[in-house]
Amino acid sequence: MEVLKKEPHIHNKTAALVLENGEILWGYGLGEKKAAVGELCFNTSQTGYQEALSDPSYTKQIITFTFPHVGIVGTNQEDQESKKIYADGCVINQPLSEYSNWRAENDLNSYFLKNKIPCIFGIDTRYLTKKLSVEGAKKAAIIHFGEEKGIWKSDKSIKSQFKYNVTCLDFGIKNNILRNLNEFNLNPTVLNLFSSYEEIIETNPSGIFLSNGPGDPYATGSKIVDVIKKLIDDNIPIFGICLGHQILGLALNAKTKKMFQGHRGSNHPVKNLTTGIVEITSQNHGFEVDRDSFSNSHYLFEEFYKLIEKNAKKN
Repeated sequence: MEVLKKEPHIHNKTAALVLENGEILWGYGLGEKKAAVGELCFNTSQTGYQEALSDPSYTKQIITFTFPHVGIVGTNQEDQESKKIYADGCVINQPLSEYSNWRAENDLNSYFLKNKIPCIFGIDTRYLTKKLSVEGAKKAAIIHFGEEKGIWKSDKSIKSQFKYNVTCLDFGIKNNILRNLNEFNLNPTVLNLFSSYEEIIETNPSGIFLSNGPGDPYATGSKIVDVIKKLIDDNIPIFGICLGHQILGLALNAKTKKMFQGHRGSNHPVKNLTTGIVEITSQNHGFEVDRDSFSNSHYLFEEFYKLIEKNAKKN
């Protein structure tokens, strides 16, 4: 597909992607006929587009998928990370073809329409990704104006004997996190980010989990950091990922900063410097804890469980 920049004659184009620098990329619309404004980012995953779209961490963001063939396995209820699409829109390279997957229930365009989300395809996503890699994240708008005419469920049910209670502070929690906690026989109670110290303690937590979520950790953390500091003083095991990890850093008097370009994709290698093992991780964040301000994947859940168990034996 060609990319037409600032081309006044759009022919049969039905949508446009407008960057904050005034550059316009013309394409073809999918989903709802509407406009959406958000932070333009890119995701390097080759699979899992439905999980990405329904991840609350993508709130107020427009996802550029670097993999060209998006929509080829359709959509279903089992791959949802939440109840709806949280991304404000997405950018795709190739037009949608017929989906082919035994788990599929519907096509991707129907999924966009159901969630009232605009999308654009026919865009050179390689060009966009290179631009974002060099220049950093940008604000953008998707305008779908149309034609110019009048959760993957296991076969096994969870039969765990829950051993410990974990209180999850919800900044935008994904279903997969709750599934991981269940796998370790942890019984999660989900509270919102405005919960008080007393409300959290009332749940009798053996551990505290700080979830993923969208936005600036400093802005979100201002509502909960003081509460987390009290929980730290109580020596309750605390595990944070993504936004939760950043807010935990703030509670420990570290600082956070916006990254030049975020980490978004399900194929990011991370090396455990203790064991030397490299794992392929799924990441989606545009902020980080500033390492200079200080005076992991599945195994982190295991370490969290061990810490809770160790703490329980002391009591």
